Amino acid sequence: MTGLLDPDGTLPEPAEDLAAQLAAVADPSNPKDAMFAADGGAGGAFITSNPAKLEAFARGPITDGAMARLLGYPESKRAALAAGGRLRVLQALDPAGAVVHEHAVSEAASPAAARRAAAMVPGGKVRFVTLQQAVARRAGLLG
Repeated sequence: MTGLLDPDGTLPEPAEDLAAQLAAVADPSNPKDAMFAADGGAGGAFITSNPAKLEAFARGPITDGAMARLLGYPESKRAALAAGGRLRVLQALDPAGAVVHEHAVSEAASPAAARRAAAMVPGGKVRFVTLQQAVARRAGLLG
């Protein structure tokens, strides 16, 4: 399993998405207080404005579940997969169309996840796409 649903790795994100995420994390009025800029494998950079989250990240270990909690996801990738039902990818887009928040989510967790994500993109929108659509978007923007 690779890409968005690989609990041990994440596809890199387009520069415009990373910039939008960083702007949200830096904005004290935005509830998004953490992001992870993946390097395409199991590594990357964890960025947060929340000192407690930084301490938790530094203390480790960083499991799939721990990363989900740090990033404010309602469930881990493994939990979303194990929940059964219709798996989807939530995308919270800013008014320019950049993805500020994105994660795999089970059907059961989708309503609460959408409400939380909507607060991160004032004037933007929240949508659900298939895993294939999310991967194709990233791949297309990365060139």
